[in-house]
Amino acid sequence: KRWPKPPGHHAHRNKMNGYCMFNNIGIAAQYARQKLGVERVLIVDWDVHHGQGLQDLFEENPSILYFSIHLYEGGNFWPHLPESDSHAVGRGRGEGYNINVPWNQTGMRDADYLSAFLHVLLPVALEFQPQMVLVAAGFDAVIGDPKGKMAATPACFAHLTHLLKSLAGGKLVLSLEGGYNLQSLAEGTCMVFKTLLGDPCPLMESPESWLSIILGFLPFFCSQHPELPQRVSRIFQRHRELHLTERCCRLPARLASEEELQMCHSLAYVETLKSTATMKPRDLHRQGDQYNSVYICASSYQCARLAAGSAFSAVEAVLSGKTQNAVAIVRPPGHHAESDTACGFCFFNSVALAARYAQRLAQRQLRVMILDWDVHHGNGTQHIFEDDPSVLYISLHRFDNGTFFPTSEDADYDRVGVGPGEGFTLNVPWNCSRMGDSEYLAAFHQIIMPVSYEFNPELVLVSAGFDAARGDPLGGCLVTPECYAHMTHLLLGLAGGKVAIVLEGGYNLESISESMTMCTRSLLGDPPPPLGRLKPPHLSALQSLARVTTVHRKYWASLRLEGEYFSFYQKYLHSVWADELLQSPVAQPVEAIDDAVMGLGSLQLEDNLTEEGETASSSLSPDSSPVGEEAQPKVSGSPKEMDPAEDAPREGVSAESFSGEGMAPDEEVSTKAFFFTHHGFFELLFSFKEYVLHQFVFHTKLWLLQSNWGFRDSFVLSLQGLFYVVTPLPWCPHLSSVLPVPPVGLNVWEPCAECGSEMENWVCLVCYKVCCGRYINQHMLDHNKESGHPLVLSFADLSAWCYDCEDYVCHPVSCNSSSSSFSSSFSSSPN
Repeated sequence: KRWPKPPGHHAHRNKMNGYCMFNNIGIAAQYARQKLGVERVLIVDWDVHHGQGLQDLFEENPSILYFSIHLYEGGNFWPHLPESDSHAVGRGRGEGYNINVPWNQTGMRDADYLSAFLHVLLPVALEFQPQMVLVAAGFDAVIGDPKGKMAATPACFAHLTHLLKSLAGGKLVLSLEGGYNLQSLAEGTCMVFKTLLGDPCPLMESPESWLSIILGFLPFFCSQHPELPQRVSRIFQRHRELHLTERCCRLPARLASEEELQMCHSLAYVETLKSTATMKPRDLHRQGDQYNSVYICASSYQCARLAAGSAFSAVEAVLSGKTQNAVAIVRPPGHHAESDTACGFCFFNSVALAARYAQRLAQRQLRVMILDWDVHHGNGTQHIFEDDPSVLYISLHRFDNGTFFPTSEDADYDRVGVGPGEGFTLNVPWNCSRMGDSEYLAAFHQIIMPVSYEFNPELVLVSAGFDAARGDPLGGCLVTPECYAHMTHLLLGLAGGKVAIVLEGGYNLESISESMTMCTRSLLGDPPPPLGRLKPPHLSALQSLARVTTVHRKYWASLRLEGEYFSFYQKYLHSVWADELLQSPVAQPVEAIDDAVMGLGSLQLEDNLTEEGETASSSLSPDSSPVGEEAQPKVSGSPKEMDPAEDAPREGVSAESFSGEGMAPDEEVSTKAFFFTHHGFFELLFSFKEYVLHQFVFHTKLWLLQSNWGFRDSFVLSLQGLFYVVTPLPWCPHLSSVLPVPPVGLNVWEPCAECGSEMENWVCLVCYKVCCGRYINQHMLDHNKESGHPLVLSFADLSAWCYDCEDYVCHPVSCNSSSSSFSSSFSSSPN
């Protein structure tokens, strides 16, 4: 047998272990800290065996974040240690700085590893902000290894390396650990080396289960219009100042032909725009009035053809291999243009045309992903491809509940495409302003990248509007140029690096110049710059992400993590909030606890919300939205006053200890009780999951309301109005129709009586029939129409809904059923 070298991650301070003599990565981390002045080091251990030596070295050290992804098999896989499980989170000052992702079966594939990185590692690492990344790079998880028996391909480790390059300014060191199949070891190592050298990530096979500078500018607007000619010239000037043009291959711009324009636009529309070239100013003004937010001059037709033709040149250069990727600095923009009409400064839909042109060049239905991060929804692009499964359209945009341009309901999260294209339109709508790096990266990690990897595109086109950038006069968002670099870097892991970025909107000359140059630098292989310390994502953004996940998990297996982790979430939340929060000893302070999350302990609603663009509403349907998706609470740190002598619960648990009232900012609190906010791990991992987002609030309420926990009736009454993300009715006239819970109780795992679905079920509080919600097969809605039974209870968040009142209800009558369901959810198993 031939061992590649002595590995190191199993070695302890005073003994050898598992082929390991000295702990190479551990020594390197200490050297970096003591000799090089590095304050924060991220260690990623992807060897199939848990690096218990590394964990032991740094489990009390908060300057080292250790992340291990390994085979565990319930402790049956070497090194057979209970501390290799997920509950080992570090000790003392290092609590929360140790993350284990233990696989409990062999055969884990690329999708599983990518999911762990996107959903767990990257959100935590971005908050930790490492200054150096060290990788214990074992390749015994590569397919073919006799010890690991995993199914990850060598290409997967190229993608993992690419993701890690976005951290610490690209300061990344890989040290070889295990790997016992020479062929797979060599292939995995070579893939990683190529990625470190800047080669594009290779294409991966479609996973079976996923739980994968062109110039063209002609002035044609008046100086008062936000779509200024200087947009292009300033961007190009900034590229020159940073010497980026010297590193690029300049491609000639060309005009799109009339025949090419008809790939996405009607002949009549093309001829109408063509006629504007000879119109008089008065006629041009009249023609512009026929469209939505469009200014037309005699040069508009030629400019729009040039923008589309330049996008064609970019795509052709990428697909032919002349360039690895491309940037098209063009104007006017295009993503609002419909097949038969202009809209929103847009005449011809350059990116949509480029996608069709790419498919024409390939002479087949090339899989094309279009990512539109312009702050405005690309209504034209969505409509052009809404029935086409060969094009995945993803849009990140401001929606503001339909009041933000283009003010169309088609921009909402529930528009998923039609016919064969159903599921291939994915909208992530923001419902308030000031969304920034945290929100955009959360959307990337939780939704965009998992779905993109599953779609496995052969070409990525970016409708790159920069009006979501900080300082833009139209967007009102806070995305930094550095964030655009990170988003571009993530996209380079797709389609073998075949990415073309096409300029759309963006109306602050400084921010668009800085932002687009950051994208170009990422395309050229420069590591993304550090982001600084990120704030937790806005609660409204979490609601949007939860909604998108709820709708699209029907189409994308990569969004169905609730099914896998359902029992784990319940077990964790139950143990933390029902046991440890009420009885845990005082531990060290937690510096990273978010005020908003702490405020959940004293949640109160007011009629109006302070966030711009948000209003409270209680007119929700349980079959259309889970609790909390139509309104957002204002978090208050001052709960209602209660008489401690009269209302204090037993066993030393007080309302004050739960709510945080009277707790100084630097006062010691339980790290276990609020562990999910520490470094954002559970906050970022759980909050995007619609189930846990709402289970947390309502289960917390129910724990307090259960009489066997020793709370007095007066205390229960004082909690009315607390712990809600929407304000339910305290009473409704239809409560008299509720019948007692059957003697056998309620089974929250019971499938829909009509279709057998277990995804999102409700129980009728009159006949106790179980049916699915609207986004599954809407059988509960049908049951209400047929039977007239008004009140139903959600198994997902234990909320009661009255169809006749069209509102949520919280009353002792409905709480009895909720308590029964709650007990069932923690006393039974889905299996």
